[in-house]
Amino acid sequence: MDLKRNYYEDIKLIKSNFIGVWTLILLVFLLFFPLFATSFNTHIASTLFINIIIAIGLNILVGYTGQVSLGHAGFLAIGAYTSVLLVMKAGFPMLLAIPTAGLMAALFGFILGLPALRMEGPYLAIATLGFGIAVEQVLGVWDTVLGLFIRFVNLFINLPARIVFGFRGGGGGGEFVPPLDFGPALEFLKGLTGGRMGLKTPTFAIFDTMDTDIFIGAIRLTPDKQVYYLILFITVILVLFAVNLMKSRIGRAFIAIRDSEIAAETVGVNLTYYRTLAFAISAFYAGMAGALQAHMVQFVAPMQYSLISSITMLAIIVVGGLGSILGSIAGAVLFTILPQFLSGHGDLNVIVTGAIMVVIIMLEPLGIRGIWIRLKVYWMMWPF
Repeated sequence: MDLKRNYYEDIKLIKSNFIGVWTLILLVFLLFFPLFATSFNTHIASTLFINIIIAIGLNILVGYTGQVSLGHAGFLAIGAYTSVLLVMKAGFPMLLAIPTAGLMAALFGFILGLPALRMEGPYLAIATLGFGIAVEQVLGVWDTVLGLFIRFVNLFINLPARIVFGFRGGGGGGEFVPPLDFGPALEFLKGLTGGRMGLKTPTFAIFDTMDTDIFIGAIRLTPDKQVYYLILFITVILVLFAVNLMKSRIGRAFIAIRDSEIAAETVGVNLTYYRTLAFAISAFYAGMAGALQAHMVQFVAPMQYSLISSITMLAIIVVGGLGSILGSIAGAVLFTILPQFLSGHGDLNVIVTGAIMVVIIMLEPLGIRGIWIRLKVYWMMWPF
C-alpha cells in the first residue's frame, strides 16, 4: 500500500490529498483550540507539544539510527539551564536563548557521540545512562563541583609555581605563592544552578507583553495562550524539519547505519560523521524542549531530569513506534493525555500506563504506528 512508483513520490511531504486535508483540519483545530479551551487544557496541550519535540528527537537517534540512549534527560537539563541562565544572567532575549540552548545541548550530544562510536547495544546504553546521571548530580551539587575544580586548578598551577619559584621574593623568609584569585568569576559562578532547590525561571517575554493580555480584534490572548502559540509554532517547524530530514541523504544514511553498519560503510556512509551527527540533532531537539519546558513551568531543578525521565522518554517512542515521526507523535499523545484522565485515582495511572506498554509491546512490536498500519490495510481491503 506504500508502493512508490518514482523518486518524487517518495520525497513528497504530503503523500495524498486525503492526508493533506486532514493535516489542514488538524492545524486549523490547533490554531483555534486555545480560544475555547480552559487554561488547564491549554497548558496540557503545550506540554504535549514539548513531549512531541522530545520524542521526535529521541526517535531520530534510537529509531532511525539504532543508537540507544538512557541519558536523554541530561540533554533536556542542559537546554533548560542554558536558556534560563542566558536570560537571567546574560540578558539574552528569549527568542535567542531558546535556540542557543538547543545548540549547547547539540554540542554536548556531539561530544557524547564521539566515545559512542566504539560502543553499541547495552554498552552504549550504560554510557548514556552515566551521562544523564552525571548531569543531574553536577547541577544538584554545583557549588561543591566548582570548589573541587578550583582546588584542582590551584593544586596543578601552584605546585609547579612553588617548585620553580620557591618562595615569593626569592631566598629565605619569603611567603608561598598565593592561590589564584578567581574573584568576580567565582562570585558569578557560585550558586549558578540553585543547587537541589533549583531556580525560579523567567516567564516567556518575547515582545515584553507575555505577562499581560493581548487583543487581536475581539480575540483576547492571555499569557498561557501566547505560550501555547509559541510552542505550537516551534513544534510544527521541528516536525517538518524531522520529516524532511528523514527523506534527505542524511536521513537515509541514518537508516542505513541502523540496518547494517557494515553495508552502510561499504556504500560510502561515513559512520563517524553520521553517528555523531545523529547524537547532535537528537540533543538539539531535547535542548529546545528543555528550554521551552523550563520557561513554561517557570521552574527548573535537577530532580526534573532523573533516570525515570529518560526511561519515560524511551517508553514514549517504543510504544508509539520506533523509526516513525507519526509514532513519536502518537506515543507523546498517549503519555501526555492518559495520565490526565487517571490523575484522580492514585497509582492507577502508573498501573494502567504500565499495562498498556506491556500489551502493546507483546501484541504489536511496531507500537501504535503498527496498529495504525493494520487499520489502514483493513479499511483499504474492506469488505473482503
